[in-house]
Amino acid sequence: MPHDVVLLLNHILDTNVHASSIKEWTASHPVLSHVCKLVQTGWISEETSPALQPYFQCYFELSVIDGCLLRGSRVVIPPQGHPSLLSQLRDTHPGISRMKNFTQAYVWWPSLDKDMKDKVKQCVTCQISCPTPQQAPVHPWECPSSPRTRIHIVSSTSAEATIQVLRKLFATHGLPEQ
Repeated sequence: MPHDVVLLLNHILDTNVHASSIKEWTASHPVLSHVCKLVQTGWISEETSPALQPYFQCYFELSVIDGCLLRGSRVVIPPQGHPSLLSQLRDTHPGISRMKNFTQAYVWWPSLDKDMKDKVKQCVTCQISCPTPQQAPVHPWECPSSPRTRIHIVSSTSAEATIQVLRKLFATHGLPEQ
């Protein structure tokens, strides 16, 4: 197992988000408790309110074990546990990619990816250690052999605007060579 995953696992094991907390939060959360009921009794296709939509999209993966909602083998974390879990994930500063890899194996909630990105963006340490994207090499244009041998239009891409600009240029300067 990679060292960064071991570090993350050791840190997460000290979490205050336990099965008993998740069970209690799930039972008290109106949407998650309703989803648990639907999973246990059968999902009705008419039950697709906006709040239920993220769960309906993956309803065939959902199950309930001991009052905890699971998506496949991942635990669905109620909103009460999001801040604590995200803070503990970020505390090891693994970066967004490693955080996603870790969470994809263990936990899920509808806005997990967005919440992780937001958490990493707020962390100064993560931003400093984040690899910077490579700069594109500067490639100068070839020098033309004579004036107006090539034209480039960048101000508008609509057909009407392009035709008007080209008519004016061709009337003023003649046809381009290329």
